[in-house]
Parts: sequence; C-alpha cells; structure tokens
Amino acid sequence: MTSDLEAEIGDAERVALNYAKPDIRLRLASFFALDRRLGQIVANSSEPMLGQMRIAWWRDMLKSSAEDRPAGDVVLDAIGASWEEGAHQLQPLADAWEVFLVAEDLTSSVLEGFVHGRAMPLAQALGCGHEGPAKQACDAGSLWALADTAAHVSDRSERELILEQARTKLDVNTSAAPIPRALAVLTALSRRSIRRGGCPLMDGRGAILTALRAGLIGR
Repeated sequence: MTSDLEAEIGDAERVALNYAKPDIRLRLASFFALDRRLGQIVANSSEPMLGQMRIAWWRDMLKSSAEDRPAGDVVLDAIGASWEEGAHQLQPLADAWEVFLVAEDLTSSVLEGFVHGRAMPLAQALGCGHEGPAKQACDAGSLWALADTAAHVSDRSERELILEQARTKLDVNTSAAPIPRALAVLTALSRRSIRRGGCPLMDGRGAILTALRAGLIGR
C-alpha cells in the first residue's frame, strides 16, 4: 500500500489494516479510502445535486471495465488493482452515501439502509463471501458504520438517533462465527466509541490498547 493511499484512510481503519491478511490488504484499504472519499463529498456538498453528480461519477467508474477508467487517482487506481472486474461490488457504498446526502431527515429506516450499504461491501472486501461469515461480517460492519457516523455527525439529535440504533447492535457476537482480525479490531473500537457517547474511534489512550487486544484475541 502506498503512502498516498494510506493518507486517504482514517486512523482507526489504518490500525485495523495492520491485522488484515496480506492478500486482501489493498482491497480493504481501497474500500476504506473510497468510503472516506464519498463521505467527504457528502460533508462538503452545499448543494445535494452537486454531491449527487460527484457520487454518480464514482458509480460510473465502478461499473466500467478497468481499461475504461482514467489513471492517476490513487483511490481509483487501487480499486482497479485490487478489485479488478469486481469493482461493481462497491456500488452499494456509493448508493448508501447518496441516500444519506439527499435524505431530508435522518430516520431509522434511512439510517438502516445507509449502514447496510456500507457494511455489505466491507464484508466482501474482507473476503467473507459465504452466507454465515458474510452475515457475521455484515453485523460487525454495521456496528462500525454506525460508530463512525456518530463520531462525524454534529447534530445532537441525529447523533443520539445513531447511537440509539448502535446500542441495539452492541451484542454482536464475534465468537459465534469468527470474523477477520481487522474487523474484530474495528468492532472493538466501535463498541468503545458507542459506549463513550460517539467519540472518535481512536480517541484517548485506551483506543490503542483496545485495538491491540482485539487484534490478538480476535474480539
């Protein structure tokens, strides 16, 4: 993974990547980088239509074949190198961020769709393609998506709605079907963040210890 791509990824996600298997590390990194790019589009769009146009560009790129994509963007190049012709599996991520962008009000149903749209391609990035592991990874990924969203939302009522939904998922049982260590790290950090009222996942000295413990024992 290049330093340019690493700069596109959040702190917690960079820590989790240290525990990813080498053969999926670039694919997982490109997922995190794309998720962050799309989140930045939403955060920086004063007009929803302009944000939709930028998200639509990414959706078109994910649908297109590798040879039809322009070169030079570090995130798009990483997607092409690691997802190859499977980049279309990342489309739910673009759809999820668009729903979040255009929603007039953040409701439980909007939030549930948004979270699932982020969690599903995360499970695929981790190589959890079978029904049991995929469901377990989606459940854990949903917890991460909620915690990450809560940490970046400034509106108090929206944050409380997110945290309320997140608390219903705190009992995700990562021992029922083992999940990849990278996801176990994110799950542990997400639990900690939710219990601390939606703080950033890497906030405080205890975050590193939480990540180390989860990386060692898998939960």
